[in-house]
Amino acid sequence: MGDDDARAAIAAVLREHDRAFSALDFDAVSALWDDEDDDVVYHGEEYPRPQAGWHQLIAHWARLGARLQAADVSTEPTIIRSLSGDLALAVLLIEWRLVGVDSDVEHVGTCWATALLRRRSGRGWRLFHYMEAPIHLDGAPSE
Repeated sequence: MGDDDARAAIAAVLREHDRAFSALDFDAVSALWDDEDDDVVYHGEEYPRPQAGWHQLIAHWARLGARLQAADVSTEPTIIRSLSGDLALAVLLIEWRLVGVDSDVEHVGTCWATALLRRRSGRGWRLFHYMEAPIHLDGAPSE
């Protein structure tokens, strides 16, 4: 698989992640992660520490499933590059809209994320590390 094919396949995984998250289908979200890796990591802005390992990721998705009534997530990959034949980095601009079960107020935000993906034989690209960051700091240079 060439670099262009790999980038297209990774972009497809990221689109599927958006679709599954927006549908609140966290089983489908989980299926996009590398289940052969016991040390998967998610570090969202909402957590003071990374969620590491399958137990914490499954608990995270269960919390989201219990707290959300609607979601709309849109990811724009700004960088997708191969680190080696079966390892890739994606830098993402994410826009999200979430509605909790306790009110109809829509919460809107934008953040950056860095994702690492591994290609698994017969299964394609799978996430194993995902870290979100604020979009900018007030007063920071724009370039």
